[in-house]
Amino acid sequence: MPIVLPIEPADDSDVRRVHDRLRSAILIGELRPDEPISQVRLARTYGVSRTPLREALRLLEREGLILAERHRSARVAPLGVGDLEQIYALRITLECFGIQLSARVLQAAELAAARGELDAMSASAAADDLDAYELHHRAFHLGLVQHGGLWLTTAVAQLRDYSQRYRRVYMKGFRPYHTAAEHAPILDAVAAPDGPASSRLLADHLARTALTLMAAEDPAYDPVAVRTALRIAHGGAADTKPANTKNR
Repeated sequence: MPIVLPIEPADDSDVRRVHDRLRSAILIGELRPDEPISQVRLARTYGVSRTPLREALRLLEREGLILAERHRSARVAPLGVGDLEQIYALRITLECFGIQLSARVLQAAELAAARGELDAMSASAAADDLDAYELHHRAFHLGLVQHGGLWLTTAVAQLRDYSQRYRRVYMKGFRPYHTAAEHAPILDAVAAPDGPASSRLLADHLARTALTLMAAEDPAYDPVAVRTALRIAHGGAADTKPANTKNR
């Protein structure tokens, strides 16, 4: 799935509105993997003409969320456990790099904002409000890498959104609230500041989620990339043995 810097649509609020609504519907699983895209139905649903709808679909295709093949109707991009592994391996690599860059320079107000997101996550979990939890969870993770630079923060944000899609589809009804306790030690290490410790804790947190999702979808899958990213985050060497590509 491609990582791209955002391209603002032409000054057209309809394009932006339709893009945002379709993107959200795909990420939370309202539009299912491989579901055909009916431009007539969507134009009617969103109350727009076909022109802004086609532009919104083009932007989503660029993000890898829509497939538009010649002589076939556009459809929602499928999911695969191999893609899921790559997403989380990249998240571990990039977020652990970004958190070490950011830990050195995060200001008191930025750390306080991160603690506020933790409190909001706890409140959302107590209310069993998954949508609110996901918003605060996203803000927390992005806040930890905010000083990593535009390319890194853009890639992290997109990968995080893609991984949400897998959580919603692969584990219907999955509630990630049990992971809330894992976030506080990460933030404590950042505030210390202890970049290497925060990186290791973050890597463990992401890897646990990845392995849970992959086991739910394909218990026999061998997550070489996630294991390698985790090993590197802990200061070890990458696995130099050829990967077993049977399940790729």
